[in-house]
Amino acid sequence: MSLTVVGLAATAIPAALLMERIGRRAAFVASASLAAVAALVVAWAIVQASFALLCAATLVLGANLAFQQQHRFAAAESVTPGRVSHAVSTVMMGTLAAAAVGPQLALALRNLVPGHEYAGSFIGVAALCVAAALVLTRCDPGRVQARAAAEGAARPLPEVLRQPVFVVAVAAAVVSYAVMSFIMTATPISMHVHDTIRTRRPRG
Repeated sequence: MSLTVVGLAATAIPAALLMERIGRRAAFVASASLAAVAALVVAWAIVQASFALLCAATLVLGANLAFQQQHRFAAAESVTPGRVSHAVSTVMMGTLAAAAVGPQLALALRNLVPGHEYAGSFIGVAALCVAAALVLTRCDPGRVQARAAAEGAARPLPEVLRQPVFVVAVAAAVVSYAVMSFIMTATPISMHVHDTIRTRRPRG
């Protein structure tokens, strides 16, 4: 879980720069395709009981999240100004649906590879990433740099970083995301320990 967050954080700025250079569609498709390969590597790492390989592939899956965070911006750039809020809301509703369906799909596929629990779940993740890559080939928000040129020259990054409002926003995001990550990581571990204690407790 920690490496997923690290992969996301480390790739956030490079992902934006890559999209500026090659366009959102190409970056999205490349990232989803690479994530599909990484998911298969995770499944293979589970089969081979290789923790190092598992960690390395998980880092790549985290990097893909940095590209996924840009989906709402691509949606906003793909519609007329009057439909921006609707487009962004649709993308956000999709994440809620994924949060509900994803865990159930992972559980349904966890024994797909006999003797290697959850390897099948990541094969499912790979299939979903391939499906996402195919869908994203239809994404056509235009090149980021073309929009920036039309709207005027962008401010230098150091100038943006010096703004007090930027510092406050980043600090709030870091704290809130850290708290969320700690809760989401600790809760399933606590539930697992609680379930283990409950099942081992003598009955009668």
